[in-house]
Amino acid sequence: ILGEAVATSTFDELKAARDIILRNNFKSIIVVTGDYHMRRALITAGWVFRKDGIVIYNICAHSQDFKPARWWLYEKGIRDVVFEYLGIGFYLAYHFMLGK
Repeated sequence: ILGEAVATSTFDELKAARDIILRNNFKSIIVVTGDYHMRRALITAGWVFRKDGIVIYNICAHSQDFKPARWWLYEKGIRDVVFEYLGIGFYLAYHFMLGK
């Protein structure tokens, strides 16, 4: 629905999608993203749609190289999880606390 890349972050992508969702009177959405990224995506979607009454569902697109039950055993898993938690911290500070 969004067509060409209109955003460079999860927050911007959800804000762009919000306009389309509200314009079409959708009542729910499905957030689809990688398993290690789902937590930040749901936090962000909850924030973006907090006043709209949109029901948010989620589906994880499982990554072949990310193992949720054993991520700490692999360098890539550690890196992915650490960067996601840093991303959550950034989102909380920048978008939610500062309102940017």
